[in-house]
Amino acid sequence: EKSNQKDKIVSILKEADEVIALSAEWKKKFDETFGLKNCVVLENGIDTERLKPAITSVKDHPHTIVSLGRLGERKGTYDLIKAIERVKIQIPDIKCYLAGDGDIDRCKQIVEEKNLKSNIIIVGWADFDKKLELLKKSSVLVLPSYNEGLPMAILEGMACGKAIISTTVGAIPEVVKEENGILIEPGDVEKLSEALIRYCMNQETVEKIGKNNIALIHTKYSMDAMHQKLAQYYIDVMQEKRV
Repeated sequence: EKSNQKDKIVSILKEADEVIALSAEWKKKFDETFGLKNCVVLENGIDTERLKPAITSVKDHPHTIVSLGRLGERKGTYDLIKAIERVKIQIPDIKCYLAGDGDIDRCKQIVEEKNLKSNIIIVGWADFDKKLELLKKSSVLVLPSYNEGLPMAILEGMACGKAIISTTVGAIPEVVKEENGILIEPGDVEKLSEALIRYCMNQETVEKIGKNNIALIHTKYSMDAMHQKLAQYYIDVMQEKRV
């Protein structure tokens, strides 16, 4: 029955004029798995206007970082806590906001045991306003995930002019190049610590990266850019049908 359902889904996908994937990585999976020839990419659009208030100067919070997403193993939260513990020796006032649901109690316990309460603030679930408030007082967004597609948190952080520290998984390397942030292998606590130190010690670099990221989101990942791309896909399909 399952293979029957799969065949049905594949035939629907193949019969469609176009199949829209949310990243180049997903398109590759669709093409390879189902042998599609009609798949196009349309990334999630970011509402840049709504995020504008969180664009702030690095000078106001040079040692403050934020991590948005479910707390736990998959998102690399425990690696980040270990990295902060290391970085604290060199940068005693480093501050990290951990926002999201998940292993909140376990994370609180570890932070307490490691005596990091003044460095790691566990916020718990954050709605949009809370997220905005945290982005406003941070200069770097960190997401050391083991498994991802293209996280909205990274695109939102970039839209607010934050430098990015993340991992080489999913579609993240499609977006975060050298001029946008630092990518490490998942689980590499040493490299994660080095990246945090580098950004905490180099305000000018972070400021420059922030500007690059605002520009990139505006041209490629904003709601406007996404709407234009989607409109073009419709035009292409309509023109093909006329032929």
